[in-house]
Amino acid sequence: MESEDVIRGRRSIRAYTTEPVADDLVRDILDQA
Repeated sequence: MESEDVIRGRRSIRAYTTEPVADDLVRDILDQA
């Protein structure tokens, strides 16, 4: 189960960009965390 902070982070990134690449970047960041 994902923490609220992670969900908030994803929403923040999506708020700054509509590029489909953003989802891939989020996954990479979360995988490294």
